[in-house]
Amino acid sequence: QDYSKYLLVEFKRPSHTIKRDDENQAEKYRDDLISELGISDIDIIVIGGKVDKKIDSRNIANNTKLITFNAVISESRYQIEWLLKELMK
Repeated sequence: QDYSKYLLVEFKRPSHTIKRDDENQAEKYRDDLISELGISDIDIIVIGGKVDKKIDSRNIANNTKLITFNAVISESRYQIEWLLKELMK
C-alpha cells in the first residue's frame, strides 16, 4: 500500500448543503498544508447534509470528493456487510 498519501476531511453540519465555496475552502486548506508541511499529495473529502445539485461532478477535481453523511453511512454499511459475508466463507 501507498502510505505516502494524505487525506483532508472537511466536516460540515448535517443540515449544511455543500456548495462550491465549501470545495474551494477545502482546496485552500490543502494548499496551506502542502506549503507548510512540504507534502505533495493530499486528497479531499467534504462531507455535509446535501451536495448542491448545481455542482456538476465532471467539474470536480479527481482528488476531491463531495459526499453526504447518508452516502458515507450507506457505503460503510455495504462494506461491513460484504466483509462479514467474506469472513463467514
